[in-house]
Amino acid sequence: MLRQLLRTQCPVKRLILTCIERPLQNAGLLSRQMWTMVCPSTKQTLMLPKPAWCQSTRLQHDDILMTKEEKAAAAEKILANLDPDRQKQLDIIKLEYDVLQQSRVDVPENILASDWLELLNLPSQSSRRRLYRYLVKTERKKKSAVMKKAKRALLKAEQMSKPEGEKEKKSNIIFPMYNNPAKLYRNNNVAHSMMFGPDVIVDLDFDDHMRDMDSSHLANQLFMGHRFNCEDPEPFHMIFTNASSSNRTIQYMSKRCGFSLDKMMFTVTEKDYLDLYPKEKLVYLTPHTDKVLTEFSYDDIYIIGGLIDKAISKPLTFAKAKEQRIRTAKFPLDNYLIWEKGGKRLTIDQVIKILVSLKHSNCWKTALEHVPSRKIVRF
Repeated sequence: MLRQLLRTQCPVKRLILTCIERPLQNAGLLSRQMWTMVCPSTKQTLMLPKPAWCQSTRLQHDDILMTKEEKAAAAEKILANLDPDRQKQLDIIKLEYDVLQQSRVDVPENILASDWLELLNLPSQSSRRRLYRYLVKTERKKKSAVMKKAKRALLKAEQMSKPEGEKEKKSNIIFPMYNNPAKLYRNNNVAHSMMFGPDVIVDLDFDDHMRDMDSSHLANQLFMGHRFNCEDPEPFHMIFTNASSSNRTIQYMSKRCGFSLDKMMFTVTEKDYLDLYPKEKLVYLTPHTDKVLTEFSYDDIYIIGGLIDKAISKPLTFAKAKEQRIRTAKFPLDNYLIWEKGGKRLTIDQVIKILVSLKHSNCWKTALEHVPSRKIVRF
């Protein structure tokens, strides 16, 4: 594809030639396959260090709460003031996007200025491909929502155009239930747990290590875990620590709620868990430790790392627990499960479900039923 572009008078020809003339500076922005297509005879190695960022090109931490117009204007202002080196990297990334699009790779049709900023801050081609897939899914969801809305409007117009006798009558047998007793019962149980415990902590101190889409996914997982916890007869009191107002996960949660998180049945605080509880009671749950959690203890307070670690290989939660000299533990997954496909990572909502079930039964076989069946062969 790139050789064909070189033969033609395309506007990206100069950028491709720049990659060939300066291979060491631009090799990190092209994949190994593209590099071979452009320079099949070169012997330059691709194992280069990640290029240092000349300047910060991220939006401010409150960009999630901006309107679309404000966010687009802020991103365009940053892109207009890039230095020459960063502008050259952006041009090469746009070239890479054009090549993928012409190769019929699944990439989004339209990319906003804020998305170009996010792509500019990603260090590798594989990380950019992951962001492309995320943007494609988001784009398809929006198109599907628009089509469903248009279909509903069309059906409503057809219904209104019918004569009075042909209109469908709605059933009045089922009435909506206001002041649902089941919901009041759940809220009463959660309020009781907020006063008397037991407590479980979600540490949100890893905001700088995650991408925007990871923070969004983490917010969804926390809501799913909280919903499952509220349905339990004896729920946990969930506490989100290190949750400043600039934390992106907190902003996504507030955006999804539509109101302040102070009205939710959990506690959000900017303090660290060491300021709230004695160190000897804390147990940090991390998969990188050698110590296995054998049974649930009401005397311990368990900490869950608020982190989506698909693109992170470093043991951040274990390192933090060791630095603070806190006890660590992991679930005995290998003792009870035989893995078939996928990694051994568990989402935050799955960890919360396992803890809730373990608190009742103290049986690992029952608690680990919340692990997706596609990942295991048998117990």
